[in-house]
Amino acid sequence: MRRRRRLSAAPFGVIKDVSVLSAQIGNLVTLAMLGLAWPALGTLQLGQHGRALLLSAMVVVAMSLPAMLFRQRLFTLARAELSRISAVHLARIAASLLLSALAWHEALPAVTLSWWVVLAALRQLLSRLPLMPNKDIVFAGLVTYLIGARGDLADVVAITASLILLTHLVLGVVLALADLLTPPAEPAR
Repeated sequence: MRRRRRLSAAPFGVIKDVSVLSAQIGNLVTLAMLGLAWPALGTLQLGQHGRALLLSAMVVVAMSLPAMLFRQRLFTLARAELSRISAVHLARIAASLLLSALAWHEALPAVTLSWWVVLAALRQLLSRLPLMPNKDIVFAGLVTYLIGARGDLADVVAITASLILLTHLVLGVVLALADLLTPPAEPAR
């Protein structure tokens, strides 16, 4: 058992590496998006809420530091594999942000690109914060708070968040029903 312990722990090491890389790439994209959106965020006159935004960005950075400092001992995969996994995570996050912005743009084509960058950055920042149960609903509330309930932009974001929540609920019910209706497997003899 002692000789094979490393082999039995290998799948868990890969899962850990993928999870840590997902978090790291998400945090880096969040900081990059906040950097892109910073000039437009300055026009919102956030006042004290700007401080909360800055503190949230600092939380994102603080969560990334331990993984970056201890990466030599933390990761089990080779550097080439880590690079490939990072590229997949970056593509996933970029596709998600671009598709969201495209959906928002299709709903409201008159809204400028800077607003979509701000919204994408805020959504990405909220997605990185821990211990928040439904980030899409919180995002819709934040946009409504910043823009006001009368804006078409807030309506589009609220509808998007509602559709995402509805999709999750329907998918959860379908998977639960499928699990209930599937007979249990015979035990191996």
